[in-house]
Amino acid sequence: MASTRTTGTLLLPSIRRTAVCGQEWELVKELDGAGNSSDILLYETIDSDPYSGISYYRLKQTDFDGAFEYFPMDAVQLAKEWDTRIYPNPASSQINVSTKEIERAYIRMIDSRGRELPTMGELYGVVYRMDVSHLLPGNYLIHIDVGGESDVRMVIVE
Repeated sequence: MASTRTTGTLLLPSIRRTAVCGQEWELVKELDGAGNSSDILLYETIDSDPYSGISYYRLKQTDFDGAFEYFPMDAVQLAKEWDTRIYPNPASSQINVSTKEIERAYIRMIDSRGRELPTMGELYGVVYRMDVSHLLPGNYLIHIDVGGESDVRMVIVE
């Protein structure tokens, strides 16, 4: 999300991106301008085809007279996609966790107070089965670490 305070008539705000800081910037989206305004304006859009890894974004403001201004850039790190499944959710007796490289995964369960709970589970092929029958009903976090990367999911125990 970018913000700007306009001092003249705003013709065309646009969001631009680059994969490498200092390289050529490409247009992500042109946005509707607000016309005359001295208010702080907020602009946001979704990049439907982001670069993998880090992308740099900035707002370009163009006035009716053709004058333009670039605003400070923001770096955005695209998270890696995990193919994690946790089921059933909600659960009452057992939770099944499947994710990439499950055999190397370190799986933790965290309660609503942030305490790590002892996990009682076993690996069955590509699924880690956790016994949750001893837990009080509530929301818990499943924290999965594989090779320095993490994924966190919420589960409900009934």
